[in-house]
Amino acid sequence: MKTLLTDSLPSGVGVGSVKSLTPDQLAENFDYWSSRLRKGQTVSQQSTPSFLLRMPPAHTWGYRLRSQSDSPYKRFLYEIILFQDKALLAKTIRLKGGKPDTSTVGPTARLCGLDEYVFAYLGVHEPRYARDDFPAFGVFIKVSKVLESFPRCIASRRDLDSPERKKQQVPIETHFLLPDHGRKLAELERISDPRHAADPWRYWSAFEYWNKNSWKWKIEFHYHERVGIDDFSAILWPTDPAHFTRMSGKNGETRSNRDVTRFLETYPQCTVIRYELDWSQQGDSLLRASTLAARHYDQKGIFPSRITMGGKVEQ
Repeated sequence: MKTLLTDSLPSGVGVGSVKSLTPDQLAENFDYWSSRLRKGQTVSQQSTPSFLLRMPPAHTWGYRLRSQSDSPYKRFLYEIILFQDKALLAKTIRLKGGKPDTSTVGPTARLCGLDEYVFAYLGVHEPRYARDDFPAFGVFIKVSKVLESFPRCIASRRDLDSPERKKQQVPIETHFLLPDHGRKLAELERISDPRHAADPWRYWSAFEYWNKNSWKWKIEFHYHERVGIDDFSAILWPTDPAHFTRMSGKNGETRSNRDVTRFLETYPQCTVIRYELDWSQQGDSLLRASTLAARHYDQKGIFPSRITMGGKVEQ
């Protein structure tokens, strides 16, 4: 396989190179990784296929912008994404449009041109991607052949800055995959990797299995330039009267509820999952809500509308 990128490239070299990858190259990558895992068997021969083949990928953001004291965008980040942009936008698109930067793209990903893409993960909504700006919002992105089609979407075996990617002595482009191959590789890894004990919820990092290293082994999806609200399946929307009051004054929670109503009037096809925030356990609140919502979706094929602090799921 021709080498396009290496870790030794100076800053700026290789930007956009991910676009030069072809479907044949990406298929070869899958063959390479899968041959190391399945030992001549297919996924269906090894195990009953799990929800990893159909679970909507997760994207997480925190409630506020950072370093924007002199910015005209003095609103919560959810307002910018849902009511102004009406989409998740890639870093380069935001900057070209003179919009505040709301994303973090690692140096290796930038070298590969992934700052032109929106990131999502085949796993629980990770608190680390909220950048410690709680309460956190999370999107479940629709699963569709149109959305998860190359070159509109490209998958990678790992976050490119993950230690698990760095320890593999192969060219960086070897980690890129066709989207459906990314899901199949996740299946093979949950079967073959002893960390997961063949349990898809361990691979996905459900609340009871999550740890600070969980992000390191996830399949990553990259959507070119934007993911519009029409491509959202559901949104995890935090509710906590006390905290929203601290953020926005005595009418904070009222405004938050009003915004949910306004959003659903415009996008009734997108489920809003109100989840109650435990201020003393902000990250755990997100992890628990994401897990309960995903399990409900796995069992019933739809997302719930509310998750209480006590773990009650309401349709």
